[in-house]
Amino acid sequence: AACTGTAAAGAAHLVSGGSRVTARALLGARSLFLPSRGPSDSALALYELRHAVVRTNLAADDKAYRCVWQGEDGDGNLGIRLEKNLMAAAGKAMSRNITELGPLVLPWSEQIRYLISLVLLWNEKRRRRSQLKKKAAVGEDSATAHAPTKEEKKVAVPDFTTAFRHFCIHCGGRGVLDEVEKQLKLSEGTMAASRLTLKSFGNTSSSSVWYSLACHESGVAASGPSGDGRGIRRGDVIWQLGFGSGFKANSAVWVARRDVRRLHSAWSEVAQQ
Repeated sequence: AACTGTAAAGAAHLVSGGSRVTARALLGARSLFLPSRGPSDSALALYELRHAVVRTNLAADDKAYRCVWQGEDGDGNLGIRLEKNLMAAAGKAMSRNITELGPLVLPWSEQIRYLISLVLLWNEKRRRRSQLKKKAAVGEDSATAHAPTKEEKKVAVPDFTTAFRHFCIHCGGRGVLDEVEKQLKLSEGTMAASRLTLKSFGNTSSSSVWYSLACHESGVAASGPSGDGRGIRRGDVIWQLGFGSGFKANSAVWVARRDVRRLHSAWSEVAQQ
């Protein structure tokens, strides 16, 4: 079969002193071979891409575009500058990405539940605005009157565990994983493979989603919403979510065509531990 191979590798720019420009390295990535001969290769395939990759790009937003920026510091050292608004840009990109992805993957029951929660939140905010107008009319303290309620702080989030069995999240750092877990309200078991990937291999950028997939396949971490570390079984749905400078967020959804439980060489030492 005609195949294409992709791999990623890179080297770090060493930065000395207390510069704000940090040194980053893209470590060895996984190599992927995608058959292109068509239906005749389906018997060999482990996974099937369920939907076209959903891409979100915030390059039109200058702050998001420059939150990850390569440049030189005052001493002429080349590195990557990470701005303070990086997590805000990542959250915005992820929010737009899952808004587009949700209708493609979520079951109707979850979409209806999510729609109802949005309506309830909208009604609560409208009721709150009406109360503020009444309090302002009688001269109540404006600071107290405008304090947001717990209901206003709530954000309706679909339950993506109803659509996906395995989650492979970009391991760009503990802060990235913490933010994704918080925003999507995921459990520790759901995030275990991504966290173990970060702990074992560090920040390998977007290639980390393939290390996470190998972790699920190897069964060396609590895998899936149930946290049973059972590997991947036929029919399981896998979500890969990656981030990149620009700022970008990309999602790929795969369906397992057969049971996959194999110990990858990259995870053999972790499994022995």
